[in-house]
Amino acid sequence: MKFNTRKPYIFLLVAVSALVSALSIIKYGVLTTSDTESYINAFDVYMSGGIDKFRTPIYPIFLGIMKGIFGSHFPLATIIVQHIIFIATLPFFFSLTEKLFKSLPFSMILSVLLLLAIEIANWNNFLMTESLSTSLTILLLFSLYNLVKKPSVPTFLTCLLLSVLILLIRPAFIYLIPAFCIFFVILLFSKKHRKASAYYCMAITAALTIVASAYVIVFHNVFGVYAFSNVSIVNKYYTLRQNGLIDTSESSNSALVADIENFKKINGETNRFIRRTYHEIQTLDSIYPLYDIDKIVTSSISHNKGKCASLVLGRFRMAMTDYDTVPVSFYSLVKNKITYIYLVLLFATIIIAWGFIRRREPNQWLLMLYVLAMGHFATTFIGAQGDWHRLLEPAMPIFLLLAGEIFIRHIKPRLPRVPSRNKQAGASTR
Repeated sequence: MKFNTRKPYIFLLVAVSALVSALSIIKYGVLTTSDTESYINAFDVYMSGGIDKFRTPIYPIFLGIMKGIFGSHFPLATIIVQHIIFIATLPFFFSLTEKLFKSLPFSMILSVLLLLAIEIANWNNFLMTESLSTSLTILLLFSLYNLVKKPSVPTFLTCLLLSVLILLIRPAFIYLIPAFCIFFVILLFSKKHRKASAYYCMAITAALTIVASAYVIVFHNVFGVYAFSNVSIVNKYYTLRQNGLIDTSESSNSALVADIENFKKINGETNRFIRRTYHEIQTLDSIYPLYDIDKIVTSSISHNKGKCASLVLGRFRMAMTDYDTVPVSFYSLVKNKITYIYLVLLFATIIIAWGFIRRREPNQWLLMLYVLAMGHFATTFIGAQGDWHRLLEPAMPIFLLLAGEIFIRHIKPRLPRVPSRNKQAGASTR
């Protein structure tokens, strides 16, 4: 009887993940945040033929389907399905690491780290987009690898479908459009003759651009603003308001200006209290057209470009200290997961830059992972005012693979290698 050396690893990985999922469901049950209700309510908006101001359609439709099938029990059913989907994607992640790094133990280590890095006990239990975003990212990475190595129409269509789903589940994934365009350039000028893969990447870029543009145009027709949702506008207002940078001089809506000035008197000119600020912008958003609020936000940014840029840079330090007000300490750096992300990106930047200096063709997969990681990293810190740990969760598979590339290709440890395909069967049992 033949024995496949990979099966025990995959079985153990799935079994451990299933155990962790079962325990987390029993212990935590269904978890929600203040955003959860807006995802649930958005389903009714889309089913009525409208477009929701807060949420893009994929996750609300997912929740609506679960509600239609399981009725009042849909919250519990949803988190169970999210756990199952995530568990089902782990073999794909394991297989991808195996193909990349040719080491079964190292593939297992990275897969276990993935369980820990995305805090499966928490995020798969939330009625939020983090769980599905992470699972879809794993599948996209697996599909993208196959598209580069063995381009074909089915692989292209799979990669395209996953990209569209991810884009419409979370607007922050807008970086996929320039990312696939960069992939086209990387593959087109590769010495390894990846032109078929390059053209597929360009086709995905075009398709994502069309989908994003169509959605944004529809949103503009309804709300008067070119955006995926009002979330980005709310986040910008929040950041500006917290730092005393709201400028109403160019607004023609006198009632809106009067209410903002009243909020300044009540909450303070520079409001540092998070809940008050959110209540303020949510109140304004419920009363006034989004177009008028966006006009104030846009003019405030244009009048304070330097300060707004410094605020973005300041978020990097804030994220490292995890909202600590004390100076950065060794303990705060070590305990904070984002610190390790910084280090991975720093080493990757140095390695890629050194390769260009030495005029060596860089590793294609390293470059592509780097583009994805930097894209997610940049949109997180530019577009959001906080909660960065949560927003970075879907990119953890990307950061782990990037760290693996740095470790294997450049530190070059001596690890057990994957046996060749013609020898992988192993010995017969007696």
